[in-house]
Amino acid sequence: RRGRRARDRAWGAALRKVIREESVRTVWQPVVELDSGAYHGFEAFARGPKDSMFEMPRAMFALSGRVGASGDLDRLCRRAAFRDEVGGGRKIFVNVLPSTLAGPEWGLGVVPELLAAAGRTPADVVVEVSERAVSAEAPELPDAWDALRAQGFALALDDVGTGRDGGEAVLRLRPDYLKVDASVVRGIDGNLVKQEIFSTIAMAAVSVGARLAAVGVESAEEAATVRRLGARFAQGYHFASPAPRERWAP
Repeated sequence: RRGRRARDRAWGAALRKVIREESVRTVWQPVVELDSGAYHGFEAFARGPKDSMFEMPRAMFALSGRVGASGDLDRLCRRAAFRDEVGGGRKIFVNVLPSTLAGPEWGLGVVPELLAAAGRTPADVVVEVSERAVSAEAPELPDAWDALRAQGFALALDDVGTGRDGGEAVLRLRPDYLKVDASVVRGIDGNLVKQEIFSTIAMAAVSVGARLAAVGVESAEEAATVRRLGARFAQGYHFASPAPRERWAP
């Protein structure tokens, strides 16, 4: 335990340096409209400094939780995404920690000001929160979502199919998008159980008026299956891998 605490202190100092120097970059993956093949929008993914332990986000975000830097890292990644010129007027999907949505950054208009500085409006942005995280959040979260929606933001529930009370989260939050997790989508074309799970989520989407998206699509067969089961949108390596904004210049 002492060894782990010592490592966390050292790595935490390195992470705080990354945050202080704003040494993160953004890569983007398109969200594809299945019927037409057109890009509906792009999801932002953060990357740390190249050739560092933080280059891939899993280690960076896991450590931030252990050293109390999650909120600072979340805000930095969001600012970096908003500064990036990508999309050509299409939607921007940005992941956000649910715990920050009721905070002053959103409630006092700081985020819309950042968007305005980048020539964007809340109507350009889809705020994504994870179903896994929502189940642990305070009851005021639906009010925070309502306030964001009133500003013009669209709202997405991500990682659907992995939480213990996903159905409850859908009813509480009534999101604009439901994004089905890759663990459900992977191999769905040959798995009747996953198809049944996906169909149940599709019915929930219809009941709350949400658009359904499948995440982690890696084959034409998976794409055809999720489309048949009710998905309107999809993203994954079958369509494109995450890449810097230059690849997606209009």
